Amino acid sequence: MTYPSGLREWSAKPLFIGSNPIVTSIFLSSPILYFVYILKSLKDEKKYIGSTSNLERRLNEHNSGGCSSTKHRKPFTLIYCEKFNDKKLALKRENFFKTGKGRDTLKKN
Repeated sequence: MTYPSGLREWSAKPLFIGSNPIVTSIFLSSPILYFVYILKSLKDEKKYIGSTSNLERRLNEHNSGGCSSTKHRKPFTLIYCEKFNDKKLALKRENFFKTGKGRDTLKKN
């Protein structure tokens, strides 16, 4: 049996509805995680707050100069990270950290 690109044989379980096979891993795969992260520039000591579904890739982008908003402040170190199952909650938390109350919360920790 052939599987959609990107799926490994062990992760795909065919389900037949009528004569068409449906790969259940597309529908039942593990949930995507979202991360809210805070970076600290080793150059100017300022912080950067962001969110992503791929934290390792995003950190590499920041440190390689791939982000226009941070390329002049690299290198960065990760100082804080939270994990979420819902993108909306992650974005809400990111926006909170960008407010005065959010910055105060970070200073206390």
